[in-house]
Amino acid sequence: EEKTGVPADHIQINCSHSHSAPCQGYSAVPAVKKSDDNIVAKCVEAGIAALESRKPAKMYTSFARPEGLNFVRHYILKNGLHTGEGLGAIADWDILGHMEAADNLMQLVKFTREGEKDIVLINWQAHPSSPLHDEYYTCFSSQNVGVMRRVLLEKADVESLYILGGAGDVGTESHIAEEIRYASYKDLGTALANAAMEAFADFREAETGSIQFRSQKFDIDGRGYELSAFGFGDFAFVGMPWEAFQTNAMAVKEQSPYYMTFYGALTNDTYGYLPDAFSWTYEMYESVATFVPQGSAEIV
Repeated sequence: EEKTGVPADHIQINCSHSHSAPCQGYSAVPAVKKSDDNIVAKCVEAGIAALESRKPAKMYTSFARPEGLNFVRHYILKNGLHTGEGLGAIADWDILGHMEAADNLMQLVKFTREGEKDIVLINWQAHPSSPLHDEYYTCFSSQNVGVMRRVLLEKADVESLYILGGAGDVGTESHIAEEIRYASYKDLGTALANAAMEAFADFREAETGSIQFRSQKFDIDGRGYELSAFGFGDFAFVGMPWEAFQTNAMAVKEQSPYYMTFYGALTNDTYGYLPDAFSWTYEMYESVATFVPQGSAEIV
């Protein structure tokens, strides 16, 4: 706000939530505080550079549904148990199937500018980890996103930005590569880029107009929270300060009056999991680890 005049409450910071990056927010630890300060400085630098390089643009939207890349982390096991019956008590992880189907919707927004590379924003949902495979541990991390961005730049000559969707209960399928972790990162990032490129043929020009911004403050169990959103034309972005579950994200997208609504988890803050009714009913891990009471997702 100091350097650009953009009001601080009009800025959305969406995090891609990695289990393989430095911790943030623990300012009492010198090394972490140095990392925090560096990230803040780089974000400010990037924001200023983006504002200074603005040009008139046309906007396009498209959708994709990549199969087999994400799943809901609620399992039915062959021994008759499910993963809500105490993770520590389950010795046999022989999986029969998933208790819910994953939201595999990928949403894309493309901006074209004369004399510049196209820019594509990609909204998709996946929690960082698939911890149930003993041979390896696949994380959805900056490495996946980095691979996706490089593939899109090399094969389609576009710059891209990943926006994390509702991912509290959605993981990534890690059967793609078993040999080494980076092979998994590379294959998943490449698969996401390929899914995005398949959707390029279906881009439609979007309606645009003046930007409208709204924020909503409310209490849950005596604690204050804030949601924020902006929209223009037939596009909107809704930011949530939780690891929100896919059912919450799907409900917002389905009820939105906009043609396309990006749902951004972990936006502007983080308060842990926002479990849905299904997770509470089956006493899933996330309902035990959350900081909010049952029914909070419906309030949100």
